Amino acid sequence: MELFKKHTLFSIYLVVFFVICYGVIVTSGFDYFGYLSLYFFALVTSYVFFNQKKVKHFLGEFVGKLNKLDFNLNILFLVIPSAFFIAAHFIYLGGSPSIEALSLNYIEEVALLRYKITEGTPSWLAYGCAITLKATLPFLLLYFLYFKRHTFYWIVLIVGSFYSFSLMQKSYIVGLSIPVFIYCLSEKKYLYVLKYVGLILVVIFGLSYIANPSGGSNPKSIIAQKVNTSPAVQVNNQPNGITGATGCLEVEPITVVTVSSDTSAVIINPPSEHNKLFLVAYGLYHRLAIIPGQVVTGWFQAVPCSKPFLNGAGYRLWAKLRGVDYHDYSTELYPVLQPGFSAQGLTGTVNVASFMYEYSNFGWIGLVLSGFILAFLFLIFEILFAGNFNLKLSINTYPILLLSSGAITTLMFSNGWGFIILFYFLFFKNKER
Repeated sequence: MELFKKHTLFSIYLVVFFVICYGVIVTSGFDYFGYLSLYFFALVTSYVFFNQKKVKHFLGEFVGKLNKLDFNLNILFLVIPSAFFIAAHFIYLGGSPSIEALSLNYIEEVALLRYKITEGTPSWLAYGCAITLKATLPFLLLYFLYFKRHTFYWIVLIVGSFYSFSLMQKSYIVGLSIPVFIYCLSEKKYLYVLKYVGLILVVIFGLSYIANPSGGSNPKSIIAQKVNTSPAVQVNNQPNGITGATGCLEVEPITVVTVSSDTSAVIINPPSEHNKLFLVAYGLYHRLAIIPGQVVTGWFQAVPCSKPFLNGAGYRLWAKLRGVDYHDYSTELYPVLQPGFSAQGLTGTVNVASFMYEYSNFGWIGLVLSGFILAFLFLIFEILFAGNFNLKLSINTYPILLLSSGAITTLMFSNGWGFIILFYFLFFKNKER
């Protein structure tokens, strides 16, 4: 337990990485074991290096100087802008989309409404929404609970839950609740834990109910006609290791098992002889244990055979500084990894484990670089949260889990990991209950 407390973030990530490896091996055997081993070796050796006494002492002194700074900021400097932003977003949307969806009759109408929530949204509003939902509100909820400011806590919980519910994405309520859930679990506040579990379930089932209105699917809708008339996803049935004319491994489409009628999901046929409870469990297993590794396999197969190494053009700032076009492979690889759905005119993303973004830019050197960067971040965060294990665990666990399907830079900024740590430093650090 003491070892886990000292190396919490690294330990959690090891679980994430081994799950990814399992998915890769299940979907492609040991074809990419060398790449995974190289990344793992770079990660471990970098982490060991940064934990050397002299290196850690040097980094500790730098972080220690920052820790001694006491900004003494009032939490209202975070609360008030957040409240204005949420109000502005509701005004922009014309109210709560989820409430509006209750009056709709068909699945396709709900899907279109959900699509309109983000379609054409100004970048500042989309970015602000992401930071508010993934960093500001989760932090405020944890802050007010920690300092026992119950009135503000309940206001944030109610407003945050309704905001998450209104935007019709199930992941939002999970991201809102996970930090306080883990904190209460570590503090053995089990009634609070049950409250968050209940809240998550209510919102998820509520959104599932809204996504499946009484009228069912409208066969006359454009969406339904596309799904009914277009060919299904073609799965490559060649055994692993079969190569095409280019000498590269054939790219196999990514598939997702689900028993939901949510039109945003990809559906294949799970074992039909089992009951629905088994299908739900099977779908969760497939989504959590197989898909992250399967997407990694797809990226390895596609880069550089179908798409070239980007040589830094996969980073927006780097591309801008070099004067070259920016490429987002999580979007550009969708037609390669989902040819069937792309042929139907559908678009999407194939987000992948963090280290694959560096690989897609720099090849095997990128894997070494990714391991180095992640090890460095883990050590800095361990030093920053020294002496506060429960907060370290509650703030960082969920972002680390998301490293299985997102770039480090995206998680730090767009997904709020860097912001919630900044809020901790500005509003939480050096304060006592």
